[in-house]
Amino acid sequence: MSEAPAAVREAVSEMLCGPIRAERPSTAGFTPSIASVVAGPRGWLFVKAAPVGDGLGEAVAAGVVLAGVVGDLGPRLVGAAETGAWRVAAYEVIEGEAPRCTTATCGGTMCCGSRTADCASWTGVICGPRRDGSMSCA
Repeated sequence: MSEAPAAVREAVSEMLCGPIRAERPSTAGFTPSIASVVAGPRGWLFVKAAPVGDGLGEAVAAGVVLAGVVGDLGPRLVGAAETGAWRVAAYEVIEGEAPRCTTATCGGTMCCGSRTADCASWTGVICGPRRDGSMSCA
């Protein structure tokens, strides 16, 4: 969050009901946008933030729209903000690890999870972690 504009840090502080007290920046992920687990008076939140215009901020905004649709396939949306040219989304923290994905052995189809050796049966499948940590494919 230290590289984020002040307005983004302020929006996150509002979602935390106070100042950011700790941060664990994400070391893995699929986009170069800001992704961190932050702590404040409300507890811990996973925050995604990015500027609009190159598709990243639009992806953050799309995640906000889709949060109500994914049900138990993803974490609960806690808050969202538009701060100038930036989009911010905060989600509940779900313990676990980033999905392992491969495209090389699946003929260009991304298969996520630990069963990628069995990729043929996952063709065209979207997989994601549930709130309880298990994987679900739809």
